[in-house]
Amino acid sequence: MPTDSTTPLSSHARYGERTVRGFMDMATKALTASSIASARLDAEILLNNRLGLPREWLLAHDDAEIARQQWNELCADLIARCRHCPMAYITGHKEFYGRNFAVTPAVLIPRPESEQIIASLNKIIKNKGDNVRLSILDLGTGSGCLAITAELEHPYLDVTASDISAEALSIARHNSNRLNADGIKFVQSDLFSNLTGQKFDIIMANLPYVDKLWKDTSPELAYEPKLALYAEEDGLEIIDKFLINAPKHLNGGGHIILEADRRQIPAIIKLAKRQGFEVIEALPFTLVIQH
Repeated sequence: MPTDSTTPLSSHARYGERTVRGFMDMATKALTASSIASARLDAEILLNNRLGLPREWLLAHDDAEIARQQWNELCADLIARCRHCPMAYITGHKEFYGRNFAVTPAVLIPRPESEQIIASLNKIIKNKGDNVRLSILDLGTGSGCLAITAELEHPYLDVTASDISAEALSIARHNSNRLNADGIKFVQSDLFSNLTGQKFDIIMANLPYVDKLWKDTSPELAYEPKLALYAEEDGLEIIDKFLINAPKHLNGGGHIILEADRRQIPAIIKLAKRQGFEVIEALPFTLVIQH
């Protein structure tokens, strides 16, 4: 990965003046040298984020001059991206299920595969009947993307969002306010520790499941909160604790929608069956079980 001395940022002169084209050329070369596969696209996103101008305008006006302050900010963003800082932490937002969520390094970045949790939730709700008032818990809410999406897609649900991290809950509350998801109850809790006696019809859980020994993880994970990512025992330690305690927090016939890595699903099915769960749906990154 290039250091400051090898990243071609010290002088923009070699790529032209402080223009849109000059930054695009410089950024694309620097990002490519840093093994960023989406170099050109990332350069465009950095420009759009700082200048607030659409891609079409930037392409049509690539000779437009960039003010020195904005140029310096763009170069700082570029250095961060060359170091594999996730784009979402640089721009401060990430799209999930068609909505824009604020993110900081205090929360995991919402991922496309997590949208399958919402798809599975939609199926369960449809089977139970539209407009049935159900209680939902989003355990390990992070940015709040799952809880908020559930609330906005199904306004008649009673949604509770919990997280062990006070910082994460602050971001989740911020997102709920921004997106007008006003009915969500937020609780700081380590798994079910502060949810004693509460039962739910559906629990959505995106818990830490990454094994530190995995060799195929992205270098960008180094920037995300370790507390929300990693677990011992092949990544299953926290999921196992969750499954042991979950039955007493589910109403009769209640469902759990759990995210995990595809290689973990068979082991999690065994753990779930040990606690009396029935497997409803097993997908590469999502497991739906019922008690």
